[in-house]
Amino acid sequence: MKHIEAIWDRLDAAFAAALDLPPESRQPWLEETLSDDPETLQAIKALLEVETESAEQFDRLEDIRDRLLAELSGTSKEASEGLQVGAVCGAWKVAGRLGDGGSSVVYEVERADGRYEQRCALKVIRSDHAGRSTDGFLRERRILSALDHPGIVRILDAGETETGAPWLVMDLVRGRNIADHCRHAGLSLNERLRLVMEVAEALQSAHSRLIIHRDIKPDNIVVSKDGRPRLLDFGVASLMNGEDNRSAPAAMTPNYASPEQRFFQEVTTASDIYQLGRVLHEVCEPCHPLRPQVQAVIDEATHQEPGARYQTAAGFAEDLRRVIAGDPPLARPETPMEMVRRLIWRHKALTGLAAVLVLSVGAWVVTLNVHARQLDEQRSLALAAADRAERGRTVLLDLFRRMDPIQTDGSASLPGGIQDIVGPVLANVREQLSDDSPLQAELLAWAASLSERAADEDQARIYLTEAIDLLDQAGSADTSIHADLIAYRGTLSIGVGDYASGEADIFKALAVARRAPVDDRFALSVIVRAALSRNGQWAEQALLFEEALSRLGAGAANSEIEVRSGLGRAYLELGRMDEGKRQVDMALVRAEAVYGSDHPRLALPLSVKGQYLRRQGDMEAAIEAGRRAYELSRAAFGAGYKSTLSHQNNLALALADAGQLDEAATLLLGLAETYARLDSDSSLRAGEAFQNLATIQMRAGRYEDALNSLERAATSLNESLPGDAPRRYFPALTSSEALLELGRFDQAKVQAEAAFNGLSATLPAGHFAIEIARCRVGIALIGQGLRDQGEPLVLRALDGLSNSAAVPQRHYTSCAEAELEGRLRTTP
Repeated sequence: MKHIEAIWDRLDAAFAAALDLPPESRQPWLEETLSDDPETLQAIKALLEVETESAEQFDRLEDIRDRLLAELSGTSKEASEGLQVGAVCGAWKVAGRLGDGGSSVVYEVERADGRYEQRCALKVIRSDHAGRSTDGFLRERRILSALDHPGIVRILDAGETETGAPWLVMDLVRGRNIADHCRHAGLSLNERLRLVMEVAEALQSAHSRLIIHRDIKPDNIVVSKDGRPRLLDFGVASLMNGEDNRSAPAAMTPNYASPEQRFFQEVTTASDIYQLGRVLHEVCEPCHPLRPQVQAVIDEATHQEPGARYQTAAGFAEDLRRVIAGDPPLARPETPMEMVRRLIWRHKALTGLAAVLVLSVGAWVVTLNVHARQLDEQRSLALAAADRAERGRTVLLDLFRRMDPIQTDGSASLPGGIQDIVGPVLANVREQLSDDSPLQAELLAWAASLSERAADEDQARIYLTEAIDLLDQAGSADTSIHADLIAYRGTLSIGVGDYASGEADIFKALAVARRAPVDDRFALSVIVRAALSRNGQWAEQALLFEEALSRLGAGAANSEIEVRSGLGRAYLELGRMDEGKRQVDMALVRAEAVYGSDHPRLALPLSVKGQYLRRQGDMEAAIEAGRRAYELSRAAFGAGYKSTLSHQNNLALALADAGQLDEAATLLLGLAETYARLDSDSSLRAGEAFQNLATIQMRAGRYEDALNSLERAATSLNESLPGDAPRRYFPALTSSEALLELGRFDQAKVQAEAAFNGLSATLPAGHFAIEIARCRVGIALIGQGLRDQGEPLVLRALDGLSNSAAVPQRHYTSCAEAELEGRLRTTP
């Protein structure tokens, strides 16, 4: 292939000569002159087609040509003028000049208003480029304002100089470009791969907001003193859905430009992936000969055809993560012999493992032969899943993962009972690998996960306790891995109503996790587990998810999806609608970018989004989101899987609010019976199911049935939740509504007051649930003939409800009707 500079030299000469000819003579001359060079001919034709569209567009293309020639020859125009040291732009004072970016000049600035000390970078349009560059500069301002990722430079302020030139203030990143940093720091290959992986993750954040960078090169990736790469210069970036990405006149760097950029074809996220692949090649080149796995990643990222490259930057990052971990990249699946060599390299005690396999797998020979194709398909799915970067620590772990539906994305697991398979394997592990406590503990953790999926939480806790004891004996009692197992056991204990033991485990695990480095993935897992155990304690749960959010750099894609979805749910219950919706939307964008639109990982954020839509009164959209979440989970994991049951609950509530009571009641009754059978009537899940079933029965006018369900709900929630959990008081709140409808005002007042007192002590002041309880106390008093006591409570409640965006409409309406339409009933 021709050297890129030679191509551009000939292209420029031919283009300039063609422009000197009359329009009707250009194409024949080009076809004759460039008959031996179809690539250059195609590029020239593309340029001329654009030139004929308008004189304005032609001027822009000449600007591209000038800038490209300047880059190739290593020259650049000197700024004819600039800001002087001491000049003030808004709240910023110029401290010095950092460099010239061609159409702009970058200065180091400091705060001029004395509020606090801060040094930043100020970028301002050069006066000799103001006419043609302002639009792109303003576009960069808009784009940077929309980006929020630690790997992307932040925009802090913006304005105009006294002469009207736009400027913006960004983080000042001191360091070297990524290539220079790798060279001066003498980084290992894996350290270089990790830097590019972090850039790919930042790039995914931009792509998820429909932003294409267009000019990724070493100079636009600066590694700061703390070793973190930052992606700079979005001055030529574009929005995927906002402009013509085929002919938009964006600057580019020839040595890093994608084939479609060089020939003025449509530019997509695949172009950014190509450019980052070129950067990867450059930073890894000193480490030659490259491992085949690394070369495979480079080859896929820089494929000539956009469709053959990584589909997402997240996929690019994930393959790099796999290579760093010693696993085969998806770009080059390993052969059986390579897998064996990898296992031998990782495990000196392979002989013991082989003995375990011979003893444990012997009984499966017929089954594995019959299901060989199924296993191959599962292995492909396991390789493709982005949350399996550390898959295959041993063949045993690989087999255990195959039986876990969440690890194979819902593909059917091995036939037969889980314990029938896991039990004999663990027995042989205990015998043959008694000196490898960490491996035993890891296997036991997988066994616990499998038992939990099979709704056998008691057996799961037994496995986890054994794993924890093994790590204790091995001297790993204060590690984050040990803490994660303890937190896992704690969440299971809370789920089955053993709140005291669960709380103790969670508290102990959190103490260890918070001492761990911020990039410790096991510490992140502990905090997420702790947050999930706080369902119903929304304020505490939100704080834990916020803590987890600050550690997300350590987690894979599924961690971000889980954290943002959980935080969105907590914010919803706390009435922080805008903040919560933003988190849920980000979770959905991340899930779709990494896994596609039909993956079961989308079920969680879809389900939470459905709850937001339900609160906002968009019932059709709420049902659509809830049903999609339910069906994705059911198809992947089965009807009895716990997340499927959770999505079934949320769908039922949306159906009920839309007036589709029969289907809603059927779903909730089945849910309540399932939980009562799997757990007991006193479990947390059973309590929630009976609470929601009562709500549906209320809507259908079956008040006595609702009161019976609420009695069971109250028993379950009181036994499984602490006193500071708001959900303990929701059965009383709903009971007060049923009793009001039945005209039993004395009992209604007792229940409403109990709900009001409990919710006031456990929810933020002004929460809509508190005001609903207040309203019902007032209605009950009026029903007793105490209008002078009841009416002020109703009016105060209405005022509070009118200021809440999260209140379900029907609750506001019922309170408003009670006062405004005079529908309050009184005793004879």
